[in-house]
Amino acid sequence: MVRSPGCSPPRSPAPACTTDAPRATAARFTDRSKNYDVRLTRTGSGSALTLLSWVGNDGTFSAPHTVALTKGKETTVTVGARARSTGAHSALLRVDDPLTPGVDKLVPVTVVAAADPAKPSYAVSAKGAVDRNQTRSVFVTVPEGAAALKVDLSGVVGDSQTRFLAVDPQGMPVDDSAVSRCYTHFSDTAD
Repeated sequence: MVRSPGCSPPRSPAPACTTDAPRATAARFTDRSKNYDVRLTRTGSGSALTLLSWVGNDGTFSAPHTVALTKGKETTVTVGARARSTGAHSALLRVDDPLTPGVDKLVPVTVVAAADPAKPSYAVSAKGAVDRNQTRSVFVTVPEGAAALKVDLSGVVGDSQTRFLAVDPQGMPVDDSAVSRCYTHFSDTAD
């Protein structure tokens, strides 16, 4: 058995916004890479040789193919993340000792790559259509020192429902997210 104490998924350092609109189209995206440490400890029987592979990786993540895990000793594995497009990227790091039955551990990893608003306007634009009860997310880096974030939902078709929800980097809503709130053309006018 392998356990990964203190292994928290990589997170985006920038605030993110979620809206019912397609991906950002008018902002630049900087191809960035970052390494994260994942700590693994073999707690059961098996060999020292452990195989590492990916499930659901879109090419964002990398790691060595093998690692030697000594029983009871924590070993650090470096996981590289290089997102080539904006959005959330997730995968499972499969940790498997070939001498034990089944897969020993699946470690979830996630990074969020945000659009970098271009100077001087710092504008990000998104447009398109979304099927009923479906969502699209737009992740935007809010520049350090920004006093405000303005969201303009202009161009929404009459009698349609478009909802904007701002979330912080940990995925928690910034404002009230009750179903009766946040819809264009159907919002509470007392707000």
